[in-house]
Amino acid sequence: MDIQCIIEEIQAEILPEFGKGLVADYIPALSLIPGDKLNGYAITYYADGSISQEGIFKDDEFLYAQKESEKRKIDKHKEFCEEIGFTSKTEKFADCVLELMKKD
Repeated sequence: MDIQCIIEEIQAEILPEFGKGLVADYIPALSLIPGDKLNGYAITYYADGSISQEGIFKDDEFLYAQKESEKRKIDKHKEFCEEIGFTSKTEKFADCVLELMKKD
C-alpha cells in the first residue's frame, strides 16, 4: 500500500473528530494554550529514553520548548499572569506566560 494512501485514510478517519477533544491540562505546556489554538505537541527523547524536551507547535512553528528544570518557572509565570488579571486557559493568558518565558 502507498504511504500517501495510508495518510489520506488516516486523515479521512480523524478529521471529523478534530476539535472534539480536551486539552491534556496535566501537561504544563499544553495547559497554556486554548484547545482551539493548539496545533500540536511533541516530546523529544534521548537515546536512553529520558525526555530531552517537550513543547508546543503552533502555526507550524516550534513555539515553546520545555525542559524538566523549566517546569517550576512556568508555574511561577502562570501564577503571576493570574495575579495580574489574566484568566487561565485563555489565549491572552497563554501569551502572557509565553512572553515571560521568552524573557528568562
